Amino acid sequence: MTFRHDTACAVPQSRWRTPAIRAVGRSQALHNVRTRLDAWRAAVRHRDRLTSDSIGWQDADDEAREAAKAFHAEVAQASARYAEEEFQNEHAWSIESERSAVEASSGNH
Repeated sequence: MTFRHDTACAVPQSRWRTPAIRAVGRSQALHNVRTRLDAWRAAVRHRDRLTSDSIGWQDADDEAREAAKAFHAEVAQASARYAEEEFQNEHAWSIESERSAVEASSGNH
C-alpha cells in the first residue's frame, strides 16, 4: 500500500485499484474521441448536403475542418495518455525510485 501526499491528508492507495482507475480514464478518453468523431461526421454530412455554390457552404466547410482538427487533437491526447500509462507500467521501478529519491532529498532540507 502506498500513500498519496499530494492532498491535504495522506490517503491510502492500493496498487490493485489503479487498473480500475485507468479503465475509467480510458473509457472516458474513448468516449471523447467518439464524440469528436461523431461531430466531425455530422459536420461533413451537413456540408455535403449543400451545393458548393450555396451561401452556407463555406461556413459548413469551415465547421467540418474545425471538427476534424478537434477530432485529431482528441486522438493525439488519448494516444499520449496511453503512451504515458504504458511507460509507467513498464518502468514502475524507475518511477518509484525517483519518487523515493525526491522524498529523501526534500526531507534533508
